[in-house]
Amino acid sequence: MQRYYNEYTEIYKDFYDGFLLPPTPPGREMCCAILNTDFFSIKYCIIEYDEEKLDQLRFGRYSYGVIVKKSIPFFLLEFEEYNFKKKWNMMAGINIRGIPFVQDVNSWMSKENRLVNIYLYDAFTGENLVSREIKIRHKVVKKIKDACSDQDEEYYDKPSIDIAMDNIERKFTADELLDRARKKDKLYNSWS
Repeated sequence: MQRYYNEYTEIYKDFYDGFLLPPTPPGREMCCAILNTDFFSIKYCIIEYDEEKLDQLRFGRYSYGVIVKKSIPFFLLEFEEYNFKKKWNMMAGINIRGIPFVQDVNSWMSKENRLVNIYLYDAFTGENLVSREIKIRHKVVKKIKDACSDQDEEYYDKPSIDIAMDNIERKFTADELLDRARKKDKLYNSWS
């Protein structure tokens, strides 16, 4: 990962595998998915944290799943209690148009990669606090790619997907979508 700071806009620009990551205004908590050659990464800028929470991400057990709304897959990740810290979660919508070129979309769709890289940043300083790599099940990868294929046909550009994704994120919290996934038995554990 390469990081550049624009002193005029006070916004960091991160590049991962040659893809520009979404800008992060200082002091704003946000979570987003970035498609890359491994499969995708999650960039989560967090305001409040302590060493135990960082250890939760580094070493803790987790559950994950996918819920699809309006052809947009939302990757859900929940970290289990660790050293008496309560559970916490994240939700990241996946936008197939985040890949700049059509040939790269076709290449990404055909690859068998299933690694998700998670990066946790301090929302004020932009410092990378911790990262972790997880491998997800093939059926989850298939569900994400099927939804991305539908998304590619349904939406005509990246901003239209971003708007739909934003509307869904305003309507549902990560907790609500995790509950729905749990009820449908669509959450997978890192320990099973």
